[in-house]
Amino acid sequence: MRPPAAGSFGICCRPTATVTPWPASIISNFIKGDVCAPKDVENALRNYRIDYIVYFAARSHVDILLHDPLSFTQTTIIGTQVLLEVSRKLGSIRRFIHVSTDEVYGENGAQNPTAFTEEQSLHPINPYLASKAATEMIIQAYRKSFHMPLIIVRCNNMFGPHQYPESRYSSTLSLVVL
Repeated sequence: MRPPAAGSFGICCRPTATVTPWPASIISNFIKGDVCAPKDVENALRNYRIDYIVYFAARSHVDILLHDPLSFTQTTIIGTQVLLEVSRKLGSIRRFIHVSTDEVYGENGAQNPTAFTEEQSLHPINPYLASKAATEMIIQAYRKSFHMPLIIVRCNNMFGPHQYPESRYSSTLSLVVL
């Protein structure tokens, strides 16, 4: 098994992993390219013989989103579909895990603070979350249409070293940790 390819860990991960069953040199390769460019994606998947993908890539700074929502749609939706389509054509991907967010469900009001379930409909509250929800729909369509081994994970916010300090979460956490 080849180690997973990951979309941009972006703002929440260290450049190299510290806990992994694989040597860090294998998973710390940085491939400069555009996830929206099919040739870049194909070259990366072929050159590294990737057969598992854990995909985190998305633009997620909500402050930036309000000034440039189109770039979020392009990166998140088009980038995901390019990766899916290249993966489908290559036929070598054994598992594709898409890391989404629980925020696609929308707000869970204080009057009814219950846990979300997978059966609930999605009610994204901004263009970033709408792009994540749209991406999930594309993934589900690829899974059903092409019988691809795709999984969607809706996790909560991730935090870690090297996260942008502009994030309200990371700036708050840094105050608590200090």
